[in-house]
Amino acid sequence: MFRNLITSPLSAVALALIVSGVAHASTITIVGDTADARIDVNNTLDGGTLTELRVGRLNLSSNDPNQRAAIFVFSLQAVTEDVATATVNINFVQNNGNLSGFNLDLYGVGFSSSAAAFPIEADFYQGAFGGDVTNTARLAGLHDNFITSSSTQGAYHTSSGGVGTGAMTLAQYINTHRPDGAAGNFLFLRVSADADPGNNQNYRLGAANNSDSARRPFLEITPVPEPASIALLAAGGLLMLGRGRRV
Repeated sequence: MFRNLITSPLSAVALALIVSGVAHASTITIVGDTADARIDVNNTLDGGTLTELRVGRLNLSSNDPNQRAAIFVFSLQAVTEDVATATVNINFVQNNGNLSGFNLDLYGVGFSSSAAAFPIEADFYQGAFGGDVTNTARLAGLHDNFITSSSTQGAYHTSSGGVGTGAMTLAQYINTHRPDGAAGNFLFLRVSADADPGNNQNYRLGAANNSDSARRPFLEITPVPEPASIALLAAGGLLMLGRGRRV
């Protein structure tokens, strides 16, 4: 039946529209939650009203635990299906000091029912990519050298993950590790230094509290279309095909 239906150019175009409609679900944009925070070597969180999250070392006394990683938080409450594609966008505002000795890596560090309830996986880490991913079941390396000293400042840097030895894509991470129900309401991502920087050497990343909306972190997620949606698209497309054949 389909072979006969697609003999006309109009029918071929209609069939292409069916395939395109099924393959391209609507993309959901999710701005970061203001619960994002810096975390130090003692796993103490420092967030709340910060407009930037600095990753590296701060300019503090030698007795202070001045190394920091950044934890970004995103609500997944609007995402009710598996994920076809997912990208995270983080703004590298500017640097402090010489960054040539270290880069930043991206990790998935768990899920929670609340933006304020950081999961156990969302702890401090600084070191080689993937060096801590065996600690818990819901921790995974996503992107080795996500942001580097040569990355453009004042611009967003985007990752879908899957870069580096053993890395997962962000979509795989969400589909594989997100718990069912409320426990999967919020996603936590960590940006960590891959080596020990010198004093006051850090990357300044835009936080969700930034007054400039162009510097706030955000996710872009395309859910897998629901079976009912696919069937509706196919039925509509077949109707177009039938009409094209009668013309």
